[in-house]
Amino acid sequence: MKRYYFIIAALCTCLFASAQSKKVETFDKNTWHWTEGADKFQSVAIEDGYLVIQNFKKNKKATQLQQMARSYAKLPLRPQENFKLTIKYSVADYYTTWYQILFNTSKQCLDEDAGDFETYYLFKLGPYWILNIGDGLKHTDKLPGKIKVKGEYPMEFVLQKKGRISTIELNGIQLYEGELKMTNSCIGFQVPLVNNKNSYIKIDEVIVEQADPDDD
Repeated sequence: MKRYYFIIAALCTCLFASAQSKKVETFDKNTWHWTEGADKFQSVAIEDGYLVIQNFKKNKKATQLQQMARSYAKLPLRPQENFKLTIKYSVADYYTTWYQILFNTSKQCLDEDAGDFETYYLFKLGPYWILNIGDGLKHTDKLPGKIKVKGEYPMEFVLQKKGRISTIELNGIQLYEGELKMTNSCIGFQVPLVNNKNSYIKIDEVIVEQADPDDD
């Protein structure tokens, strides 16, 4: 009898696992159509399995927004349902590199040259992390952990939604728990120029995990 229970349990586990969908952007090619571009001031390009977003030097004729190296894409994600979004990347320097992860950036997905934000919230990281939400809530704190090494440093950002509550983790440490309303599946990355130094992030993988729609 125990053998039958084991078989049934294993079958249930397989069925549950098969109901989950995992989609991965590895940047071996531009599968999700991330915006790219380059000039003498900045570069956004897929290189050697990474999405590399760099700022070289200041463009005095450009607006503050135009001076940010940026890339956007529409993810294979249904934001109104439960999901887990993982972004694996590295930064030029853990303590000095500022960058932003933007959500609900529908205008930018439609037009990569759009000048205005249409974003419900953004997550800004550098020596401090800052979460700005469209209703005015703002949370800021020091980055978790004590990092002794200098230079390029690996990071893992995880946004997970369960019901009405979302959590944000960075390198396994929870930074936020609460409501974050995503209205669409477009996300973006922006890297400003800091102290006129070459500032960049290298995105290795973007992973979307979500139940198949037929099994919701």
